[in-house]
Amino acid sequence: MAETGRLQKIPIGYIQDNPNNPRRKMDADKMAGMVESVKANGILEPILVRQCDGGYFMVVAGSRRLKAAKKAGLKEVPAILMDVNDDAAALNVSIVENLQHEDMHELDEAIGYQALMRSGMEITGIAAKCGKDESYVYKRLRLLDLIEPAQKAFIDGEINAGHALLIARLQPVDQERALKACFTDQFGYLNREDQRPRSVSSLNQWITSNVALKISDAPFKLSDDRLLDSVPPCRKCPKRTGFNRQLFDDIKEKDLCTDPACFQEKVKAHVARSLAQAEKRKRPFVQISSDYQSHGWKEGDPIHSSKYQVVREGEKCSSAEQAIVVHGRDTGRTMEICRDERCSVHGRSISGHSADTDKYRKQQKREEEKRKRRREVRRRILDAVLDRTKELLGLPETELQLLGIWNLLGSDLQRAIATRRGWEKIERKGGYGIDYDAMLVKFLNGMDPEEATRLAVEISLAQQMDSDPGAWGGRDRLMEFAKLKKIDGKKIESQVAAELKEKAKGKAKRGKAKKSKTAKKALKEDPKQEAATDPAEGVCQNCAASDGEPRECGHVICEECHSGACPVCAEEVGL
Repeated sequence: MAETGRLQKIPIGYIQDNPNNPRRKMDADKMAGMVESVKANGILEPILVRQCDGGYFMVVAGSRRLKAAKKAGLKEVPAILMDVNDDAAALNVSIVENLQHEDMHELDEAIGYQALMRSGMEITGIAAKCGKDESYVYKRLRLLDLIEPAQKAFIDGEINAGHALLIARLQPVDQERALKACFTDQFGYLNREDQRPRSVSSLNQWITSNVALKISDAPFKLSDDRLLDSVPPCRKCPKRTGFNRQLFDDIKEKDLCTDPACFQEKVKAHVARSLAQAEKRKRPFVQISSDYQSHGWKEGDPIHSSKYQVVREGEKCSSAEQAIVVHGRDTGRTMEICRDERCSVHGRSISGHSADTDKYRKQQKREEEKRKRRREVRRRILDAVLDRTKELLGLPETELQLLGIWNLLGSDLQRAIATRRGWEKIERKGGYGIDYDAMLVKFLNGMDPEEATRLAVEISLAQQMDSDPGAWGGRDRLMEFAKLKKIDGKKIESQVAAELKEKAKGKAKRGKAKKSKTAKKALKEDPKQEAATDPAEGVCQNCAASDGEPRECGHVICEECHSGACPVCAEEVGL
């Protein structure tokens, strides 16, 4: 009979491994190193065993050492017999011993904590026994909520413990989305082949923006416990960041919900209850949508926002009605609305006729014309700069250095340069978008130093092509470089203005000819009809509309045709 508590040699064939060992993943390289160490030095730290029936022993702690001894060909191993006849007690010792190893995988660690809880231990006791914080133990246990694909990605090393915990805190359907987001860039392209997930902080931002809901302004009270059966109120829900601080201690916002589906069900229940209560009071709500308009809208559907105006403080009218949002971003919220198009307070907004809207639209059109002209001017200045960039300027010439500058640009600017130079498109592996790096490398093959220099200049100035840095006090490096190359920017600007003026004249002539043809056709069909052509009579000289007004250039042009420049003479004029 072996003595308990004393070091002794036990034949290896009499020792059985522990089937309840929480360690599932063993590093192959480390195991091979341990086998070589055992071959050279033997077992330096005795394993712990307990007595079993039939004269056999079972490992309490030291499964890896036993495996290494078997692979090394040892016949016996040093062991200490522990006085534990109870399976639960042996399991407790085994798990605690394993949990003290630093190289244990986090999921195996979680399984160990789970086993201790099943044996009757509380999280407080587990934390004290293993020398960990309660929050640490709680978070490890939460890893067991990972869906199977996420567990596999975690075990295979595709994601780390930080990614895994963020995903595990979500509901299964959202875990799938978050796992996919780990390998999706900001433009939505999958990037799993090289197994480089986005950073933990980036994933956390994605979850905050795309999954977690801020519920501090919910349409119902967070303490309301009568919305859904068997579901706690939001205030006491463990899925709310402010309630479960052990799991969400890294999130400052206390009123974030990590189960959007549950929250939406509560919103639906709140709406149904509100409608029923209003009916009972015989003062039913008008059901509205916060969206502008839905395709396929039919009678009986919620009224979309283009058909009503929210009655704000100080805008009370006799047509005001109580309404509840049943569709859109503000679902569940109640408010007063007016849908009377003849209302002296709200009617003009509901009908959609607004002089301010027309004025804004025309102003936007003029601004867009100015932006187009500025882009064209700056494009031609860049062309002139590149034409005069013949000598080497000490700029990067090697493929690696050019790629470094290239990667500082966003994909929009990379696409603009590639299109400008006529590069052949190259698809990413897997067909997810365009591989602009590969396009650059292909173009660099065989490029001479002068062309490489010109490309480096173009890349360096690319960010200023569609902007006017001088407008907000920044340095206009494109114009500085043009001045260095003795390029006359004003001359180029005058040339572009003249070309656009000729283009506008041509467009005006074509429009006038078209209108004249239409007028002649109408006159032929109705001989009594006379076409008004006298500018003094308020007829637009571009489209023949009757609401034309005299402009500074002397032409009569209607508001529709006037966009900052006269369509007849192309001069920039006002009223």
